This record gives sequence, C-alpha cells and structure tokens, in this order.
Amino acid sequence: MNFESIIRFVIYNMKAKQLLSVIFLSTSLLAQGHMVSSNQNAVIVSFGYDRSVDFFGEGKFLRDSYNNSLNLSYIYNEFLGFDLSYGYSLFNRKDSYSDVENTFDFSDNFRENNPDVSDKGFSFGVTYHLENNEKMPIDMSFGLRYGNGDYNNDILNATNQDFYRKYYALEVAGYTTIEANANFNVGPIFKLSFVNEKNIHDEITIVEEIVTTDTVSKNNNHVNIRVGFPILFDEGAFQNLGETQFIVEPILSNAFGETYFGINIGFLFNN
Repeated sequence: MNFESIIRFVIYNMKAKQLLSVIFLSTSLLAQGHMVSSNQNAVIVSFGYDRSVDFFGEGKFLRDSYNNSLNLSYIYNEFLGFDLSYGYSLFNRKDSYSDVENTFDFSDNFRENNPDVSDKGFSFGVTYHLENNEKMPIDMSFGLRYGNGDYNNDILNATNQDFYRKYYALEVAGYTTIEANANFNVGPIFKLSFVNEKNIHDEITIVEEIVTTDTVSKNNNHVNIRVGFPILFDEGAFQNLGETQFIVEPILSNAFGETYFGINIGFLFNN
C-alpha cells in the first residue's frame, strides 16, 4: 500500500464525530492547489486582496473593511498540500459609532460594533485533494488549519488591553477544471468554511481603587462561503516567466457576516 492509498484509507474511515472534534475552517487555504497537474509537485506563492462590498444596502458600495494575505504552499504529488499564510484584516463596518470613546465591545459582534479593528496573524494548513473518483461528479478537497491572530484598535491601545484569538478550521470544497484554450485552464471552486475561534482578552475591574485583571475567553462559530475562478496559464504563456506559471483568481466570498470581492495573484513553480 503506497502513501496515497494510506491517506485515502484514513480519511475514508474517519467518522464525522472525529472530524468535528477538530473542526475549524479557514478561508485562507490556498485555492489554486487543485489545478496542479497529475502526479506533479509544485510550490505556489500568492498574494490576496479582498474588499468588503455592499450590494443591497443604503451605504456606499465599497466598504472600509478589507483582507490582505501572503501565502506559501507546497503541493505533493497533486493530492496533498501544505501551506503557511500571513494575513492582515481591517474591520470597519459602520459609517458612525456611538459610545465607543473609552470602551471596547468584546461581545460576539465585536467586529461590527467597534471602529477600525485590525487582525493580523499566521496560520498553517493541510489540504487533501480527492480527484478522479468515479462515484463523484466533481473533485473534492478537505483541509484542516490552525492559526492565531492579534486584534488592535485605538481603544485597545489607550486602555492597554490585549485581545487575540486562536482558531481551528475544516474546509470542504468542490471544484472542476475547464480547458479554456491552448494557453490557460479555468478551475472554478466552491468552498464552505466552518470556523471555530476562541477570542481571548483581559477584563479590567476597578473596585475601591483596586485594579484587577482577569483573562476571559469566548468561543464563536462561523460559516464562511467562498467562490473562486482561478485561471492558470500554461508554461511559456509569458516569455519572461520561463517555466513558471502565472495564476489570477477573482473571488466572491462571505466571511464573518460581510460580503467580499477580491483577487488572488500567484506563481506556480513546478519541480
């Protein structure tokens, strides 16, 4: 039994309860890995940018919230991927805020109820690609991820409070590959992200001029949706890149209750 057969056997026999015990789905697992050719190893470097948009609201179409990410991924033999990501996000959903001069809202809706909340951190993910299965009409991928991040804004700075998160993720995606013409392929992908994060902060209490600090944590669950249309150009499509392949991916997603439109730009190095 080869290594790929062992992985297939383990994933096939994992019960749903065992999977759910380690669930936390990340939106930043690299989507372009599913476009690697059969039995191919590859390194992918990419940069992503997403901007919050308001299609049906009364406010401005382009909102202030955005996400940036820098990703490094290694694909082994087409079916197993490892990636490291660094992300920076800003949440500023409302046009105006009230009663926030000296107090940070640590509720479950903190991303919405506080101005200019930044989130930066690293994450590591593993993705398994299940392709060319005769029993399935499309190809699938399953990913696990662990990450952490630090929140910040002017109020947290002024009150000298730490606020950070740790999270786990499970990602499930369906995709296919369309040969558009001789120069590039298109690989539309639909991903569901089931997110479980633990947000941790210091709670300051003052009683009779005595200041005490307690560590408080809350678990939150989110379901994020991501639709991407990565376009992978063939080797030699751009003379200056040599054997390196260029990737561009328009993205429409919904994360933490906001709709985002963005783009990923990457380079695939075959080895």
